[in-house]
Amino acid sequence: MEASLLALCLSSSSESEGEATTAAAARAAKLHQSESQFQSQKSSWQPTTYTYPSEASSPQVIKPPETKESALALKAAAEAMYYKRDYAGAMDMAATALKGPGAQLVHALEGKELLALQEACRRRFAALKTV
Repeated sequence: MEASLLALCLSSSSESEGEATTAAAARAAKLHQSESQFQSQKSSWQPTTYTYPSEASSPQVIKPPETKESALALKAAAEAMYYKRDYAGAMDMAATALKGPGAQLVHALEGKELLALQEACRRRFAALKTV
């Protein structure tokens, strides 16, 4: 039993040593690359954007909040749309939460956050128009 445990420990340590040497080799190669290699690698980088097909295919219906929980859900959805760069949708949701029939259900601090979100969306729109 002890021999099998020892063999298991030795095999796992040799695997981790192999991974460590490949990681060290990759790091060494990166440290010794030329400036032109670095610049070509840097210029090839592009940000990754994810699209969620289930959300893109079904338009979201914006309803005024009916309870405090639905007001929080509406605020969270507006923030999620902002981070997905859907600024128009985020502004619409925030406006619905702040000025709709259920606006009294939104807490004052959450209302301030929604106003700040609307302002951030306006700034993003202005920045997009200048580009």
